[in-house]
Amino acid sequence: MRNKALLAAIALMLPAPAAVAQDLDTSQLQQRADMERNRVLVRSTLRQKQRADAGRRMSRNQAQANACANRGRFAQQYGANHPKVLKLQSLCARAGYW
Repeated sequence: MRNKALLAAIALMLPAPAAVAQDLDTSQLQQRADMERNRVLVRSTLRQKQRADAGRRMSRNQAQANACANRGRFAQQYGANHPKVLKLQSLCARAGYW
């Protein structure tokens, strides 16, 4: 009987787990959560930028290929010795479109 009374007295002196949880400092957890959110945001932003840059590169390459494919038409329209046609010819040659 005495042991039960002693255990009951000790149990009453111990704080409840919910009350203890409220006293814990959560600032480190909040900082970690903020850092994780920022990391995820930066990573997703970089991925979106890389995808957009890749799309622009493809469209730029396609535009370059189209312009070089139409060199003959531009030469007929403006003349083979027109400065812009000559510039287009040199740019296409440098890019490897012959």
